[in-house]
Amino acid sequence: MDKSGEKSRALMALAVVIFLTAAGFFVMYSATEDVEGSKSDKDSRGYYYMDSLDPSPKTTYNWVDVAGSGSSTNLFISGSSGHGTIDLTWDFPYYGIDYTRIHVAARGYLCFNSWYLSYGYSSGMPQSSNPNPMIAVMWGFGYGNAYYLTGITNNVNWVAIEWVLNSYGMHYEVILYETGVIKMQYDRTGSSSYQGGYYHTIGIEDETGSVGIQYKGFYDQTMEDQMAIEWSFAEADISDFKVENAHLDFNNTQTGEMIPVCYAEMEYYKFTFNATSTHPTSGANDLSDIRVYFGPPSLGIFAQYTLLGGSAWWQMGGGDSGAGNGTIEIDLDRSRTETNRLGDPWNMVLYVKFLFAFPMNGFLPVTIWARGGAALPTQMTLEDAFYLDTYVDLAGEVVVHGDGGRVLRSGGFTRDNETITFSGAMLVYNMTDLSDPNKTYYPPNASFFFVVVDEELTEYTDTNVSGREFSISLNMPLRKLTKEFRVLIRGIPSEKINGELPTISLEVDDSIPTAPSSLVIRADSFKDKQKEVDNDDILYVSWGSVVDSGSGVMEYKISSSPDPNNESAIVLDPRITSYVWNGTVPGEFRLYVWAVDKVGHIGEMASKSIKIDKSDPFFTDFSLDQNVWVRTLTPTIAINARDGWTVSDDVSGVRRSTAEYSISTEGLDEYEDWISVGLYDDEVTRATGTEITEIKIQPRFVEGTENYIRFRIKDWAGNGYAVSEDYNLKIDVTEVAFEDFFPTQGVWHNLDVVNVKEVSVYLVDDTSGVDTTYLYYRISHELDENGNYVWSTGIQQQGGWEDLPRKWYDKVDGNNRVWIHFPYEEFQEGELNFIQFIAKDYAGNGQYTGQPRGPWTQSPMYQILVNTKPHAIISAPRNFQHFNLTDLITFDGSQSFDIDIDKGNLKFEWKEGNTTLSRDMVFENYRFETTGFHTITLYVGDSGHKGSDRAVASVIVNITSFTPSPLMDSDNDGMDDLWEWNNLLNYLDGSDRDEDPDGDGYTNIQEYRGTDGSARTRDDATNPWDPASKPAFKGRDDPAPVIKNPFDIWVFIAIIVAAIIIAALIVLIGYLRIHRDEDKVKREEAEEEAMLATPQLDIPTMPAMPMVDTSVPTLPSPETQVDESAALPPAQPVEGEPLPTEPAPVDYGEPQPVPEAAPPEENPPVYDPNQPQGENPAYQG
Repeated sequence: MDKSGEKSRALMALAVVIFLTAAGFFVMYSATEDVEGSKSDKDSRGYYYMDSLDPSPKTTYNWVDVAGSGSSTNLFISGSSGHGTIDLTWDFPYYGIDYTRIHVAARGYLCFNSWYLSYGYSSGMPQSSNPNPMIAVMWGFGYGNAYYLTGITNNVNWVAIEWVLNSYGMHYEVILYETGVIKMQYDRTGSSSYQGGYYHTIGIEDETGSVGIQYKGFYDQTMEDQMAIEWSFAEADISDFKVENAHLDFNNTQTGEMIPVCYAEMEYYKFTFNATSTHPTSGANDLSDIRVYFGPPSLGIFAQYTLLGGSAWWQMGGGDSGAGNGTIEIDLDRSRTETNRLGDPWNMVLYVKFLFAFPMNGFLPVTIWARGGAALPTQMTLEDAFYLDTYVDLAGEVVVHGDGGRVLRSGGFTRDNETITFSGAMLVYNMTDLSDPNKTYYPPNASFFFVVVDEELTEYTDTNVSGREFSISLNMPLRKLTKEFRVLIRGIPSEKINGELPTISLEVDDSIPTAPSSLVIRADSFKDKQKEVDNDDILYVSWGSVVDSGSGVMEYKISSSPDPNNESAIVLDPRITSYVWNGTVPGEFRLYVWAVDKVGHIGEMASKSIKIDKSDPFFTDFSLDQNVWVRTLTPTIAINARDGWTVSDDVSGVRRSTAEYSISTEGLDEYEDWISVGLYDDEVTRATGTEITEIKIQPRFVEGTENYIRFRIKDWAGNGYAVSEDYNLKIDVTEVAFEDFFPTQGVWHNLDVVNVKEVSVYLVDDTSGVDTTYLYYRISHELDENGNYVWSTGIQQQGGWEDLPRKWYDKVDGNNRVWIHFPYEEFQEGELNFIQFIAKDYAGNGQYTGQPRGPWTQSPMYQILVNTKPHAIISAPRNFQHFNLTDLITFDGSQSFDIDIDKGNLKFEWKEGNTTLSRDMVFENYRFETTGFHTITLYVGDSGHKGSDRAVASVIVNITSFTPSPLMDSDNDGMDDLWEWNNLLNYLDGSDRDEDPDGDGYTNIQEYRGTDGSARTRDDATNPWDPASKPAFKGRDDPAPVIKNPFDIWVFIAIIVAAIIIAALIVLIGYLRIHRDEDKVKREEAEEEAMLATPQLDIPTMPAMPMVDTSVPTLPSPETQVDESAALPPAQPVEGEPLPTEPAPVDYGEPQPVPEAAPPEENPPVYDPNQPQGENPAYQG
């Protein structure tokens, strides 16, 4: 058996099961999906639908039991293709055409005029296939019998057709109205495979089959049991809603718009709006029912406008049992008479008064619902249409007043037969503004009244309380009794009142308080033993508590008058039995004290007297002049204290031990603690009362004008402390200070700066100020042999001082800060620039007396350092020193110097002519390219000498030259002298053999050997200064063969040259000999011919002469110098430089002089090792 095939079939079966299970869940989910109601857009001919599902607006489901009515007609439709016919006695308008015959299909649709069977239910609507027009109530797979019933409602004819499809679980109907309205109702919408109307289509289409609306498609499962769908071509329209007489006093903080407010039971509020219908012929006259809901429609509080049989009226929604009863009132007459139905749209008017029992408070939505004979329901909801205020606030607080306006507290007492008044509270609407009378609203009198009820249920009322505080008065009993009163509000539900009303208990009291006992008046404290006499307005009064058997003591009163009704009497808390009295007059002074109980009874009085003696001591003869500056911090101060000018009974004399003083160094508000002056009492001053007491002290102060001192003292009677006036001491002990001098000290300045800018210094004295009457200065630019200043101002013997002109200083901060500034152009380079000033302050502080009108304060001796020119020094080479053209020369300017701040920051420039050679202090390894005398100039500058004023030094060097030979290796480093010379290497220093100046990883010897690694040929040698020029690979770096005896090479070369010349002579001689033989043969032949023709002549022959070809040079002798051009290979001329001479002997001493070469360019190129050979103007190899 094939196991793999069996396994594959099992997996396929499992997959099928999973798919079917998922499909089943999908079907189950789809069948139970929640569906929201909807209102469609209109088709092109104005038809639309509205179902009964939430949300509103929606139609209503109201099933008409056609089959079970007993009056219906059975159409006896059988089979899936069966149908029945209904002939109407009235016209049914449908898409602009009136029909009187209806064909009812078993498959749930209607067609008109003629019958047509259609199975196109899965194709959707509209569709062009017949029948057209068509109404698909539940068009699809299901079919069954149908019944119909006709009737008239509100003068409107209708026909209802009911299908019963029990085998499909469907039960539905359609009602056609004479107005053109179509209403489809569904009792059951299918079972099993047809649940939710599955496999059925619902919709309408016109006679062309091109215009229509589909509610549900063939495969949709959106239907619910007991729902309705209504179709029409007209709809109601509501607009322009207004609350015309609402109160507009408050702004919406979010939108900024005014908030219309309606107050409960205050008045009837006028609501207006427009209503019409889109019916093409009837317009507003199609309307049949209009409802205005206050609050959510679910509350059921609404006013209804009904039209029937040509009559129309407003009424309470729901009738007498409606939810609106007891919550709103409608002015039916005004609403009916002011509603205008003459035009289109209708102008609807509704007068409504909201009662306090209305179940909502705050922003209220208004929903207007309307429908007509053809117009389907339409509603307009205005959220927050207005603010309804159904709450009132208890403004103010209930208070009870007795006679004279006395406030009575609950639990308190009243006098017998006292008239008491309840008041203080009023009612205002919650949405009110008590601060603005124009925005304060009150409930009307008809809505409420205040009541006061006592414990015997006796009622006292105030029924006229709208807009004011209530006021209810009554009399208390004549005997001691306790009464309890409740304050109530009637007419408004208590839950709509914000605030609580009190219950107040009062008791009658008829007793009178007794007089206070143990009344005592003391002089200076409640513990003072002095009770007979005092010296000031303050008295310390105390008494014993009064016990009242009735309501208790409410207060004590104390007065200097015995009249109990005196308004100046001091009222005290009953818990207080002492008082500090303020206000007496000399002589015997009496005070009165009595108690008042809590109901106003005045008790019996107690009184006491004390003698008052007032006369304070005083001060005279302060020792210092307050307008004169003091130059010490501890001045001696004296002052006299006395107690009157003559003897008198009112004067007791100064008490010396009480003398004290206090100082301040920070103004009048910052005095320190009082300090005793250290005097003792004596009986003399007490006896006479007029003896002068001298006080002398030496306190310590600070600098400034805020120093003050004061004194105080008492007399023997205790008068005082008597305080003196505030004495001011102006103290200055600090000399004038000199600040911010310019030119800045310790800094080297450039001469062009100090001679342009002003000399500047600030004179500062923050106390008495700088006395600018006289200011002096002096200047020096030299010292004598003893180191003394030689003054260039004033008279030398008088210190050189010179008066400072007034134009040279300004007062910056009055006399506390003076700015001296003046131009001075006589400063010199170096350190010998000195300037000094003297000044003084108004207090006279100073130490210097070398100038009249002193003492003075000297400034520091200011020294102005002026930048000096540096010194340029060339320490190497020596002037007219000789150098070879190949030498690398170092120019050393390191010994150049400057004595000022620039000594470590000098700027160097080496130049030959106008060409800058270097900017280094030491200019190293420079090689001249031409022979002769070269003048090198060193320019040294600093921060103040940067151009033509720089220091200059020059040196002249003499350059001579010889050219190294390519056949020589003077330093035995394996590289011939000419190659080293051309490549800027030192041919006399073998240590550069292993150097790598261009950093390309190849030593000089490897660059010399080139790519083939051989020193025999140099055509492949590379540039040792160019990192881009290097051999293809690293060759050997062992030394090249050293030429030990260059003369042997010359001998060898000379032999080769001689052999070549000899060979050339041999060839030439052979050629001449052959040529001579040919001439001889020709001559002999000619002679023979001549001899044959003429007589023979005896002609002697010429001797033979050797012939030399002068075009071949002869070899010079070893001592003879050859032409300089022969020292270089023809392919490598060195342009612009003298040609090398023949190598000198091995001595290597001073090079032999050569003829002076042509002068070089004005600015010869400087070799740059980092530049390629082809681009480097100084490279010659």
